[in-house]
Amino acid sequence: MRRVCVIVLLAGALGCDSATGPVRLTSPADVQLKIGQAAVVDGQLTVRFVGVVSDSRCPAGAMCFWGGDAEVAITLSLDGGAAEPDTLHMMTTANSDTTAIYIVSLLDLTPYPSTTAPIPAEQYAARLHVVAYGIITTTEAASPRR
Repeated sequence: MRRVCVIVLLAGALGCDSATGPVRLTSPADVQLKIGQAAVVDGQLTVRFVGVVSDSRCPAGAMCFWGGDAEVAITLSLDGGAAEPDTLHMMTTANSDTTAIYIVSLLDLTPYPSTTAPIPAEQYAARLHVVAYGIITTTEAASPRR
């Protein structure tokens, strides 16, 4: 069973990444982001991968009673407004987040942990899926249904 967290963003945009700026996508889209990188979807939603909050996934080659979880921090910003922080999980029910018109899901976090060495933060990359849904313009909302 999946739980979807609901966040209604009134407006939002994040600053661009260093020299290259954010990745530009059209929904639906999958994107892989390194820590600090951002993607702009449909020119409206900016998603930034802020970092890894925790990574308790069972390391490769280890015997574990539980598969573990990875939690990542993201920010979501819609149409030039303030960035709203949130977290997504790999193995639990909170692996998706919903803005007013988009669903953002965590598909994967790489690299996968091993028993030999910890993962340096700069090596992490999150693969996200972003899809638009239910976009209603002001005129559509105001017009009577027939």
